[in-house]
Amino acid sequence: MLRRILIFTYLLLYALSIMWTLAVVLMRADRSGYFNKSVLLLGVLTGVLLLLSNLGSFLGRRWFPSAVWVVMIAWSAFLSWFSWFSDGSPFIQHEVHSFDPNQLAAESRHFRTVAVLSFSILLFWFWSYMLLWRHWRSISPTAR
Repeated sequence: MLRRILIFTYLLLYALSIMWTLAVVLMRADRSGYFNKSVLLLGVLTGVLLLLSNLGSFLGRRWFPSAVWVVMIAWSAFLSWFSWFSDGSPFIQHEVHSFDPNQLAAESRHFRTVAVLSFSILLFWFWSYMLLWRHWRSISPTAR
């Protein structure tokens, strides 16, 4: 019983984090240009597929392992592109708060350190689903 509660809580938090990430992407993204529109469409589609996989795990449905891996790799690629290379990138410093070169270097170094650490935690959180999904797949249906 406790295992079911923990799995349900994890899947709920994971689904909320996917929805939050998609909301941030849609709010911050620059929709001008064909490339941005097509990448955003693919990213949102991948996020929706990952959300469906999450709901499928919650409902006890099984996806093919290769399908879940492809969706997770595509989601990670989209998340990396949006986080570091898009115009609305949250992990790139868009403004500075000083004209002093030493203070500017320290601020830039601090921002980059926090950005890399935050992105690593975010990527680990999203990949934790794959680690736990493989574990849940090996559990017999009666144990869930």
